[in-house]
Amino acid sequence: MTEPEKKRRQSRYRSDLMIAVVTVVSMWGAGVYFKLFAYLHDAANSSVRWGGDELLAVLLFMSLAAAWFAYRRWREAERASDLAQKSDAYIHDIINNMQVALVVYQLEKIDDDRTLRLKRANPAASEFTSANIGKLVGLTIDQAFPDIRALDLPRKYADVVRTGKSFTIDEITYGDKRIKQSIFSIRAFVLPEQSVGVIFENISERKRAEDDLLESRERFRELVENIDEVFWVGSPDWSEIHYISPNYEKLWGRSCESLYANPMQWIDSIVDEDKVQVLEAIDKCINSGAEKIRFPEYRIQLPDGSERWIYARAFRVSNEDGGVVRIVGIAENITEHKKAENELLESRMRFSGIVEMADDAIVSINAAQQVILFNKAAEEMFGITAADIVGEHVEMLIPERFHVSHRALVERFMVRSDQPLVHRRAGMVGRRYDGEEFPMESSISKQVIGDEVVMTVMIRDLSEQVKAQEIQRKLLKAITETDEAVVITDRNAVIEYVNPAFTSITGYSEEEAIGNTPSMLKSEAQDPQFYTELWRTISEGHVWHGTLVDRRKDGTFYPAMMSVAPIHDDVGEVTHYVSLQQDMSEYKRLEDQFLQAQKMEAVGTLVGGIAHDFNNMLAALQGNVYLAKSRTNEPAVIAEKLGNIEKLSQRAAEIVRQLLTFARKDMVQMQSLPLNIFLRDGLKLAQSTVPESIECVKDICEEQVMVIADATQLQQVLMNLLNNARDAVAASENPRIRVRLETCEPAEVFRLKYPNIRAERLAHLSVEDNGSGIAPEIVDKVVEPFFTTKDVGKGTGLGLAMVYGAVQTHGGVLEIDSQPGKGTTIHIYLPVMHEQRKQIRDNAEETAHGHDELVLLVDDETVVRDTVGEVLDSLGYRVVSACNGKEALDYYHAHQDEIAIVLSDVVMPGMGGIELIQKIRQLGSDVPTILLTGYDFSGRSDEVDALDNCELLGKPVAVASLSRLIRKMIRT
Repeated sequence: MTEPEKKRRQSRYRSDLMIAVVTVVSMWGAGVYFKLFAYLHDAANSSVRWGGDELLAVLLFMSLAAAWFAYRRWREAERASDLAQKSDAYIHDIINNMQVALVVYQLEKIDDDRTLRLKRANPAASEFTSANIGKLVGLTIDQAFPDIRALDLPRKYADVVRTGKSFTIDEITYGDKRIKQSIFSIRAFVLPEQSVGVIFENISERKRAEDDLLESRERFRELVENIDEVFWVGSPDWSEIHYISPNYEKLWGRSCESLYANPMQWIDSIVDEDKVQVLEAIDKCINSGAEKIRFPEYRIQLPDGSERWIYARAFRVSNEDGGVVRIVGIAENITEHKKAENELLESRMRFSGIVEMADDAIVSINAAQQVILFNKAAEEMFGITAADIVGEHVEMLIPERFHVSHRALVERFMVRSDQPLVHRRAGMVGRRYDGEEFPMESSISKQVIGDEVVMTVMIRDLSEQVKAQEIQRKLLKAITETDEAVVITDRNAVIEYVNPAFTSITGYSEEEAIGNTPSMLKSEAQDPQFYTELWRTISEGHVWHGTLVDRRKDGTFYPAMMSVAPIHDDVGEVTHYVSLQQDMSEYKRLEDQFLQAQKMEAVGTLVGGIAHDFNNMLAALQGNVYLAKSRTNEPAVIAEKLGNIEKLSQRAAEIVRQLLTFARKDMVQMQSLPLNIFLRDGLKLAQSTVPESIECVKDICEEQVMVIADATQLQQVLMNLLNNARDAVAASENPRIRVRLETCEPAEVFRLKYPNIRAERLAHLSVEDNGSGIAPEIVDKVVEPFFTTKDVGKGTGLGLAMVYGAVQTHGGVLEIDSQPGKGTTIHIYLPVMHEQRKQIRDNAEETAHGHDELVLLVDDETVVRDTVGEVLDSLGYRVVSACNGKEALDYYHAHQDEIAIVLSDVVMPGMGGIELIQKIRQLGSDVPTILLTGYDFSGRSDEVDALDNCELLGKPVAVASLSRLIRKMIRT
């Protein structure tokens, strides 16, 4: 409460007291004077003295006074409450509409600045920080602003609360993960309830603008103070000079202060013959509104009586309204230029005949290195006329990087009398007017004409002569600077040259490579036949190109695209070989991303079919459960139905496993694969995307066909081919898709067409449809990325491109046979392994039982926890259950000597399975652990591998398999 408010309240209290006293006295006097007490006494009790009634009256009067006081206090409280609400609203509006940011912290513990808690923040705080500060209200200062403690601000804010002393920081830089690093100004002040208010403002833009302005001013100052010309700024009527550059004193011979004092001084110094033209130009600028003005060349007279020629120009500066605010101009000394013009006239008269007839450029310069002679050949060579170059410094014709050496050469040549002629060829470079540089040779002679020394240079353009050398240089630079490895060997494959890219890609230095052979990069990823074919191709004089995997010096492998070409001499004999190799690691990474995107697109397509299959299985499960419940008195029937339920559950688990494997983002893993068995299983998954209205015929050979392949890529190939066939037959009357697998031996025509295919037998996979077919003119384009014939939104154009890339990766061939209106057949040929492997089938094993060991079972799903617990109990184990990792860890702390094995879910709220096992290992315990998960956990397999004595199983897991694994881990 302010001091004036306190005084006003005390004044009201005194007034109320006076009114109450006067009222009591008045009523008492009236009672005595009018004998009201006697009347009251007579009315109440005639036998008792009226002194007690008088006392009652007094009490009545005092009650009236108290009521008056209470009423006044109530009214005052009402007014104070209204005033407080209005004041709060007023203050709230002020804070929310402040143009500066305001935050309020409350120090909960007076001696601990970590208890500073953000209580309030106005909208400007969010605006200045580009973060929603309002969401941070309620957090401690360290939670709201994680990096603020590095600036020691929490301590300073707490000191404001403790001492009541405010502080201000003009500039401070802060930023964190929510707030972009910026410059702020801060003022902190104390508030009631152990609080501190902080007003801050983001001054980054203002600071940047100030710095830019200062930098701009500094650049302007450096510019105008270091140029040879005089720069000036004046008023629109030319009556005042606002700025004049320091060079005025050098050019006019008068001080800048004298010009400020007398702005017409520069005009007064003009020679009378030239002054009229200058004044006319100024008058034209003032009256005609001309934006620019070029003064005629004029002479000024210096204080010592000498004269100088001046060339000046000026222009008007206008504001947004078009009004002229100032005149700026520049003036330069052209005295030497005028002298050079006169010298040029004399020189042309003396040498015009010889000079103008010369084929070489002839340029003469004076002692100041200004051009005084420039013949026609020079004009053509340098692209500038004599009128434009005469009087200018000869360095205009020389690249800037040679200016210093040129000056030293000229000075040396000028002082030596025994060197009348200099002839230079190498390293001489001229510069044309348009900036183009060219090589030249020059002959320099010196003549003394009166007191003047003149140098004449005869120049010959060597551009054409250097072009051939430049082409050779560019070729060498291209080889040196390309990012593809270039290797040149002799005809015996001994390396004679490697470029820097070879060193960068392979890790071998130039010294290590030269004298060696390319076999130093051999990775054993290709069979010997591959290298035999390569050597045969280049030995016959042909170019070989293809892909391979090579090995770096550090032993790591990298994919590469390589071409090898023979180099012939003039008579056509092969003398050397050149190899170009490109590191395809980045390309393979992008290709892997592309393949993963394709798989995700196919997974989306699978959802509908998978849902259909799952619904069928769920219906069958419900039916078997119903029949089992209705036949509880027939154990044989119940066993049969439970067996059906188990088979359906295993089928559902297999579909989920295939889907997770298919969607997994793995590196390509080439391994031996029985293609016929793979296709039968793969079609079960892929066929779910094909509606039942489409007839799908499968013709898979019984012969076991072993190929080297990546299962995930082949599944993607099958998915894409079936999806394309499904879309192709959508409009067919009797839609039909046929998938066929057979083996064949490639014919000679096939081998000639595809020389890279060297296998004796091929697996021939074909997908045939009776759809609309593909037009002949676009058959070759359908394998290009993003080419599609489908409507917008119905295809990405990546399906067949992925198929083509996968087939290439597997060393196979893709062919398309299509006729419009009759359908399309996609043929894929893959090399068959020489050695066929027998199919291995796993035999079911018996369930393993426990011996009353204690199992700690952890799962957040009650149904799963109870079911698995009952199964383990039936297997002869004692079971202790926990619903999350923390609860399990607490129990393990107390009973770790009793627990034989831990079974835990991986993904649980709070503490997951992996973290639980890590905590147990930190206790020094090596208890066997089994992690169970329903997710694809391949991306975190390294974390599981790092845990000793731990196995990872996917849900659902067969009881027999789980029992055997538990028994095995407990024994070991």
